Amino acid sequence: MADLSLLGDTFDGDLGEFEDEGEEGGMGLDSQTSDDLLSPLQKLQKYVDNDNTFNRQMVARNLLDTIRSVCDNPEERDAGLECMARLSDDIEPLVRAEVMEQIPHIAMLCQENKMFFPDTIQEYILPTVVRYLTDNHNQVRKTSQAALLVLLEQDLIERADMEEHVCPVIIQLSCEDSSDDYRTEAVALMSKVAPLVGKEITWRLFLPQFTELCSDSLFHIRKVCAANFGDICNVVGEEATEEMLLPKFEALCEDSVWGVRKACAECFMAVSWAVTRDVRKIRLSPLFVKLLCDQSRWVRMAAFQALGPFISTFADPAISGIQVIYNADGTVQIASVEDMEVDESARTSAEVHLSQDVPANEEDVIMESGVTRLKREFEEKEYEAVGKLEVSLGKEEESEFNSFVFWRNPVPVIAVDGGSSEGSDSEGEQRPSDAAANDSNTQLSLPTGPGGGTQQEGTLPDSGISSPVADSADAKPEEASQNTDSNQVNGGGGDATAVEQNLNEDIKDLVTTISSINLDEKQEGVTPPEKPERSELANDDAATENGNGKVLKAAVNEANDLTETAPQIGSTQVIGQRLDEKTLTFVNGIVEEEWSGNGANRPPQEEDSEEDEQSLFQDVIPVELLDLYLSMTDPSRATTVDSEIACHCAFSLPGVALTLGRHNWKCLKLVYDTLASDMQWKVRRTLAFSIHEMALILGDEITTLDLVPIFNGFLRDLDEVRIGVLKHFADFTKLLKPELRRQYLTRMTDFLTTDNQRNWRFRLELAEQLVLLCDLFDPSDVCEHLFPIALTLAGDRVADVRFTAYKLLGVIFKKVNVTNNATLQRGFVNDIITKFAHSPRWFGRQTYVHLCQKLLDEQSMDPEMFAQHFLPSLLELTDDSIPNVKITLSKTLTQYVLPIEYFRCRDNAYHEQLMQALQQLQNDEDRDVRYFASLSPYAAGYTELEPPV
Repeated sequence: MADLSLLGDTFDGDLGEFEDEGEEGGMGLDSQTSDDLLSPLQKLQKYVDNDNTFNRQMVARNLLDTIRSVCDNPEERDAGLECMARLSDDIEPLVRAEVMEQIPHIAMLCQENKMFFPDTIQEYILPTVVRYLTDNHNQVRKTSQAALLVLLEQDLIERADMEEHVCPVIIQLSCEDSSDDYRTEAVALMSKVAPLVGKEITWRLFLPQFTELCSDSLFHIRKVCAANFGDICNVVGEEATEEMLLPKFEALCEDSVWGVRKACAECFMAVSWAVTRDVRKIRLSPLFVKLLCDQSRWVRMAAFQALGPFISTFADPAISGIQVIYNADGTVQIASVEDMEVDESARTSAEVHLSQDVPANEEDVIMESGVTRLKREFEEKEYEAVGKLEVSLGKEEESEFNSFVFWRNPVPVIAVDGGSSEGSDSEGEQRPSDAAANDSNTQLSLPTGPGGGTQQEGTLPDSGISSPVADSADAKPEEASQNTDSNQVNGGGGDATAVEQNLNEDIKDLVTTISSINLDEKQEGVTPPEKPERSELANDDAATENGNGKVLKAAVNEANDLTETAPQIGSTQVIGQRLDEKTLTFVNGIVEEEWSGNGANRPPQEEDSEEDEQSLFQDVIPVELLDLYLSMTDPSRATTVDSEIACHCAFSLPGVALTLGRHNWKCLKLVYDTLASDMQWKVRRTLAFSIHEMALILGDEITTLDLVPIFNGFLRDLDEVRIGVLKHFADFTKLLKPELRRQYLTRMTDFLTTDNQRNWRFRLELAEQLVLLCDLFDPSDVCEHLFPIALTLAGDRVADVRFTAYKLLGVIFKKVNVTNNATLQRGFVNDIITKFAHSPRWFGRQTYVHLCQKLLDEQSMDPEMFAQHFLPSLLELTDDSIPNVKITLSKTLTQYVLPIEYFRCRDNAYHEQLMQALQQLQNDEDRDVRYFASLSPYAAGYTELEPPV
């Protein structure tokens, strides 16, 4: 207790001393210390030699402010620089590092005030930086290297000083007598300094040393050289790269250490840009193929990641027909080269590959473009018999258009009772005429069985499923037993009889049609081909093996004879028919067209198979590189190389497509389709974010045929994928034809539904895209489809979404006003007032005020129209019971309505109502309402009040 009492006496005494000092000197606990009374220079001089490291570090941190404060006084300026020099020699590394962090800022200060610091950089700053490059402490060296790069970027060091003082130190640090850490840092610094000092100094001082370091015995040095090889190559140019550096790079790519080879793979694109096209193709391509097949998985991983960028270095507008134009505003345009007018429509006319489930909203456009293209082909080639066959058989089915049947060579269908019900019968009757109308060929099913005999077979609609039926009269015993088993599986003899009857009826109808065509030919002077003898027909009907299937051929003229063999038809293969000199065969579900006449007169349709084979070959990039790139979608690559390899393939796909050009799109189409259906959503997300770039590269025709179905699939994908499509929705749709673009209006409401309703950024992006889409459609379409979405977004719970929706509504109304359509204007106004101005919730009424504010801000209408349609409902809110609504109303009236001269004019019919409303708001019981209602100098009760707390 005695000790506690003593302690209490001591505290009482101390407290008394503080009270006495406060009473006598007028200084309390917040009194200034002696350091606060010192100037920055005096404080620097006081602590520059202080024993406390923290004090020296503190003044080093304030070194810039100190030097800036003494610029005008020469004596103080020199004293401040001397103190800086003394701090740079401090024994504590933290102090030296702090000084070096201030050096670039001090150098820029000296450059701005060169009249006060004429030689400061050469006498104080540069020697300090060079000395710190050889400092023993790692942090100090790193800081000095960063400071040197900043000084070079800001052009604060003269080239002569750089060549005389800095470059020799860097070269000396990279020599063999230096430590390994110094040498590694020196090589990296040399590579970073080279682009800043220019080609001449790099070629003369750095290049010899760099080439020697590429063959150094330490793999750390070789690895750093490989990692920075591209920077040196781009500085010294093509000639020096090919003569001096490329042999070293080839040796590094074959280094025994996998880390060196991996570094080479990562910088391969930069090296490729520094050489000519021939060297890139002859020397670098085989080298990169070796890295892609390296024994180390890490090397292969890095190589496949760099494969797409490396392929992009082969881009040549003269070959691909596409060039990239960089505008001054930062935008990028892709245009076709005028010297190479690539006829994309001719190249893609025979390669339309659409899925069977074409969306309903695209079918009309596809039908229109397909019919136009087909008409053009038949007008150019004078195949009168084929054309007549199409016309005669196509009239009845014109209303029954099917996009799948039109675009693909259809498989003739024979109806099967019991297996498929009414749908099979109806399609079995319809398909032969479809085949004749769409392919200008009539195809009959006449293949043979394995042993030379024939089988009877029915084919289900739109499928490859077949049901063989035996013919015991002509088949061998073992074949008959096999066919009997097949009959039992497919329904027995009753089905065979039905198949036989349906087939006979189809063939009779077909023969009648062909006979009428032949009669027309005779009348017009066209000599039909002579009917061959029975032996010739037997030779024509000889079976030809192709893989696992056999193909039979017969002339159209012998259709009457085919009826005799109808019961023997029994395979999935289809007989081609000879129209003039052309034979169409169907092998295992694949159409093969043959031409027995003069090859010079072949129409484009007859060369589809040859074009398909030739289209896979291109001369833009080496074939090995393209094959390896296409193999990145192979599932085995994910296990042997990288699980994310498909993402890298998708990421670099636009660059590869730009390199190959539009006419080589078929080389990448299969890969693009595979990536679009990848199981990883990250892969599909990558494609979704770049599909608008692909559309820009490929053009509108390929986009319509190949990208639109994938785009539609992304619209139904996960939100992580849909956001990529949504973010560039306007960019993609503006590249489409107007009729196809308009079909997406009905699908915009799908974006209002998300997997997570808290994902408000999705709705924000939707509102921003709708603003851009308004310029692509007619006002009537905008009001019908986009206006309801805008109303929904205007009532969103998130403020950013709402305010973007207000802007959207302003853009919509401005577009409506351009047309002077009174119906659209009246509908817009009525919907706005009903939904928001007369809303029972105060939030909706406040939204109406914000919307009126945005309409005036965007100048969506003239003031007279605003006063007529929106101002009366706006002034009614002065009697609202919610202060938040009246505060927003006060801001709108004083900051957006009254500044407009039309509303200040006394001749205005609404002027008196407006002034009364302002007067009522200025007398409101709420302080905030009164404050904002009195802000405008045009208001009657304008006063400069203090803002409310």
